[in-house]
Amino acid sequence: MTLWLSSLPSFASLLVAVAVTNAVALTITFGVRRWYSRRNVTAGPVVVNCWAVSVGGLSALLFAFAILTLWNILNDAKSNVADEGAAIRLVARDLAPGQLPLLRAYVGASAAEWPQLCGGRPDPSVDVSLVLLERLAKPRVPEYSGDLYRQLGVVEDLRYRRWSKAGGSAPFELRIALCVVALSLFGVLGIALPERGDTHAALTVLIATAFGVVFWVITTLAYPYCGSTYKVGPEQITASLRSYSM
Repeated sequence: MTLWLSSLPSFASLLVAVAVTNAVALTITFGVRRWYSRRNVTAGPVVVNCWAVSVGGLSALLFAFAILTLWNILNDAKSNVADEGAAIRLVARDLAPGQLPLLRAYVGASAAEWPQLCGGRPDPSVDVSLVLLERLAKPRVPEYSGDLYRQLGVVEDLRYRRWSKAGGSAPFELRIALCVVALSLFGVLGIALPERGDTHAALTVLIATAFGVVFWVITTLAYPYCGSTYKVGPEQITASLRSYSM
């Protein structure tokens, strides 16, 4: 679901995240109130507030860790693509002019498979194109051979890194932990049971909206090569050959 959510326009994905979080929170709140009303419980003990503060602090810490981790992964993805573009420029510089079409074929195929980074698989034809380039590559002059083959190795390594980061960057266990902590906080706040139901609902909506926004931020950062808010595209790779004529 997070991959689908990240592909929506920014405002739409925010609305969906907030709406889903509020729906879950209000369901828990009214469910707890109904369960308590059947047992003639009018208000939760004061100590519940302390539990709510503790769970809220744990939620904030876990959310901050998740967002910081995903932000670093996003920056790594940007750096990876920039380095890949730089390596391709160096290959074009050192490659024999007659073999530039091989490099162009690989760059074009690599850019064409970019949508597959969003839940798909690598295109075997791109791997074949890269292998063919590595096997047939000849330097412009013999003195460039060392740099040429080294940069071709860098291109292959960066492609592998790009695909290793293509899936959801947030570990599955972290997502489960975030959901469990959020549900725990909603449960604790439900147990508090203020006497006025409208006050209880309003407080729940405020907290759930804040949680929804945090989940939305995490979702937009989870897939560095997808989405509409923060997306690392192939522009730096395709632009690396613009200054080289056929």
